[in-house]
Amino acid sequence: MNQATIVTNGIFPESFLQEIAKEKFVIGVDRAGFMLAQKGILPDLVLGDMDSVTENELEDVKQKGIKVKEFEKDKDNTDTELAVMEAVSRGYKKAVIYGVRGTRFDHLLSSVFLLEKYQSEIKLLIKDRHNEIQLVSGQEEITVNKNYRYISFISLSDFSTLTLVGLKYPLKKRVIKRGDTLCVSNEIVVKKAKVIVHEGKILMVKSRD
Repeated sequence: MNQATIVTNGIFPESFLQEIAKEKFVIGVDRAGFMLAQKGILPDLVLGDMDSVTENELEDVKQKGIKVKEFEKDKDNTDTELAVMEAVSRGYKKAVIYGVRGTRFDHLLSSVFLLEKYQSEIKLLIKDRHNEIQLVSGQEEITVNKNYRYISFISLSDFSTLTLVGLKYPLKKRVIKRGDTLCVSNEIVVKKAKVIVHEGKILMVKSRD
């Protein structure tokens, strides 16, 4: 699969390390690169301004033969966006981003908006212990996932038109305004449900308490 894996310096469970270890191309963002190396996972590339890693930790990464791409601290993009740009430049059409949810809400929010900013170039999925976040356009099949009980749909456009099939609260060509909470905390009631975005941009969030 033409997919990159981006691991940022946020919060995600140890269980995800098994998934990350199986991926073919892994980018460690800033201190996440050192963290992965300490867990026995050597990323293909570590990049960022390295403001969260010590000189000794960075040297340890380099000594393991991991390629490092270091940026100035005064820059126009977040480290996460730089990782997305790197994946795009290498021709990847899909990327899973782990560890986005940390203590900084501004970083989380800006990362969510990357799904929209790069939608024509790469399909991004943000994943952590409690959520999976992605942008939906056109028609998409949704399968039941025991790890994420709830599913929500949030309009990024001023107006979006949405159809939901196979969910507890179905909709048929319903107009959803930006800021509406109508489609928060829905649930899948069949093995394979369906969402159709007739117009607009929809953020789909699978989550659990």
